[in-house]
Amino acid sequence: SFYEKFLRFFHERRSILLAIAGLLVLHVLTELGNFLLPYALPLRDNLYFSHFGPGHENLYLLAAQQFTSDWAANAALLITTTLVLTAWAFLLAIPGYIWYKLFLLRHEPRGEHHPRMAPWLLGLFYAACTTALLVPLIAMRPLAAPGVVGVDFLTRMTTVALVSPLEAVILAVAVFAITYFFALFERARTYLMVGPLLAGVAFLGVYIIFFFHSLFTYYLVGIVSAWLTAHVMLAATLGLFLVMSLVFYVSGYLLFLYEIVKD
Repeated sequence: SFYEKFLRFFHERRSILLAIAGLLVLHVLTELGNFLLPYALPLRDNLYFSHFGPGHENLYLLAAQQFTSDWAANAALLITTTLVLTAWAFLLAIPGYIWYKLFLLRHEPRGEHHPRMAPWLLGLFYAACTTALLVPLIAMRPLAAPGVVGVDFLTRMTTVALVSPLEAVILAVAVFAITYFFALFERARTYLMVGPLLAGVAFLGVYIIFFFHSLFTYYLVGIVSAWLTAHVMLAATLGLFLVMSLVFYVSGYLLFLYEIVKD
């Protein structure tokens, strides 16, 4: 099974690097359930989100608050919201997809598991990411809540948009059509695959920077407090944990890049 094969990675010297990178990727995948699902579906843990303050509302409820008497504008707003959620789902899932392909290459013949996406999926990726850039309904930043470590995903109104939802939908349709057409040709599809792969790797890097920023702030406050109250051993222990965390996240990301280049 996948679970048994994954555990076996930690017992083999040639695969332990990929196993460490896998722990980091799994960390990112949890954000799909922590944030993205509550933003897309009526599944919200009020106790969990109460620690983070405002800016964590369901995106479709936010869209409903902006409805007007213009049905076309309302429909465009709903489509735009769906595309933004899709873009973030891609960004959160692609590092895991890349790692899974690397995992398969360790167990099955080479050349059969290189990352590939169907033409329609490539078109959806580029259309969704274009929409998310022009209408940034979700923003990522380090968690600012006291005593909590992690990365925060804030929801926003369309007031931050660079174009109207209707214009965003028209542009998304054009991007989808152009990408889909070129992706029908094998050589062009190979080049188009570079976009999702680079986006996934870059997103993972930014995520790690934000996460470690939050982690560093958390440990720094604890170390200073322990030092000022003469708890030297506690301060030293927290400092050690901070260094170990830095080594894990930085090395995990670098090992992920190494495994991608190697395979």
